Amino acid sequence: MREVHKNTLGERLFLHVVVAAWVFVLTLTLLNATGFVPYYIDSTPSKAEAEAVAQRAQEQKAKAAEEKLRAEATQTAVQVLPMRLEIPIAGTSLPVSNPNTTDIDELDAELLTAVVRYPGSGTLGADGNMLIFGHSSGYRTVNNKMFQAFNPLKTLEIGNVIKLISGDTEYIYTVSNLQHEEASNVTIEFGTDPGVKRLTLTTCDSFGKKSDRWIITADFIGSYKTGE
Repeated sequence: MREVHKNTLGERLFLHVVVAAWVFVLTLTLLNATGFVPYYIDSTPSKAEAEAVAQRAQEQKAKAAEEKLRAEATQTAVQVLPMRLEIPIAGTSLPVSNPNTTDIDELDAELLTAVVRYPGSGTLGADGNMLIFGHSSGYRTVNNKMFQAFNPLKTLEIGNVIKLISGDTEYIYTVSNLQHEEASNVTIEFGTDPGVKRLTLTTCDSFGKKSDRWIITADFIGSYKTGE
């Protein structure tokens, strides 16, 4: 009789354990489905943690895309600098210097061998205003012909063509405005409206001298490969 009672008690205990186990499993499953089970129980992140991981992944993807666009923009924005300047109607062909300094003495020294693109002004093919200086002289005879480099500017007319050459590409501009002004009366801005590419040529005795200057403004109309 005692053995029968013991077996019955053992069976009841086993049944309670089984029922408790099933209740635990069902409860855990329900909690897991609703995101309430911590990662340390079933080795999976909570709903909030999963969303945070997804958010970080999205941010990293967006950052990578932004860095790619920035790198492509930097590559596209490589500066193209002029090597020669030609004014066909005047038979003028001049070397162009592109110094990296705004020191007046150094710029004046550059003018002895070339006309000079002012540092920080526009570049070929890019929006902006490219400013190029060159000497002019009223003397009939000079030892260095670069002192008369921009003498032809005062003879130009609206519509005349000016070319800037870099490598095998010619960039074509046409004269749109002519001025003869004292240097102190003239302010030249390097920036332009979006899509505007401009060239400004000006005569000078020295970068620091306030003498009268001829100032020619020309608008970009196109470019082409010289071999085409």
